[in-house]
Amino acid sequence: KVAVSAVFNVRSLPLANVKGEKSQTDIFRWLQSWFGFQKGNVANQREHLILLLANMHARLNPKSSSAPMLDERAVEELLAKTFESYLTWCKFLGRKSNIWLPSVKQEIQQHKLLYISLYLLIWGEASNLRLMPECLCYIFHHMSYELYGVLSGAVSLITGEKVRPAYGGEDESFLNKVVAPIYNEIYAEALKNKNGVSDHSTWRNYDDLNEFFWSADCFKLGWPMRLNNDFFFTSTKNKMSHETKIQNSQLPRGSSSAQNIVDSEVPDQSQQ
Repeated sequence: KVAVSAVFNVRSLPLANVKGEKSQTDIFRWLQSWFGFQKGNVANQREHLILLLANMHARLNPKSSSAPMLDERAVEELLAKTFESYLTWCKFLGRKSNIWLPSVKQEIQQHKLLYISLYLLIWGEASNLRLMPECLCYIFHHMSYELYGVLSGAVSLITGEKVRPAYGGEDESFLNKVVAPIYNEIYAEALKNKNGVSDHSTWRNYDDLNEFFWSADCFKLGWPMRLNNDFFFTSTKNKMSHETKIQNSQLPRGSSSAQNIVDSEVPDQSQQ
């Protein structure tokens, strides 16, 4: 009961990004409205967090004296376990953690649960990206900063409006705009493997791709991610090749495709 009560506590939170009665009923639906997570993922991770908190609260020794409230020790234990790798990653790259807690004591536990919930939702939709833990750290690092901006009511110096997440809260925007581009790069590299025949120096596996996020250079990828960054080299190259083939197939008979190919490559070279 205390775990459920904590997860359904949305008092003091800014209004949800999407209008609707259900968007402001618990912290998971609230996060979904801002970051565009899938409904099934929201339901699964809500249950996941409630069970984690309930188990940790029940195992406390000495037992909690504040029966109607979720014991802070349980939340603190889960927070430490969840973000052990993330904090190590931040320290290695010389970056400050983006887990910012409020000065108002009554809101601290709620904000801790929001950060934990955000990480669980990212993990829940990560698919094969779970094999790249530092990549998940990179994603969480930027999204947690956006969460802090929403919670604090920060205002953009450029637009003069309140800060909003880069990828918006549309349905499945996280899956389509964050997970899919990285997954497509993994898939494109896997095709270059040619069922194990290709030399390893000609393609990147999970460890190679994840190694990118162990370097401060990963921040050049930006947020929202720059799809023309070298990290996306293979999938971008394949996309350009596919588009060129389509253009060539649409050429009138007897026309030369050589100039067409050159023209299609010029804009990309000028951007680089």
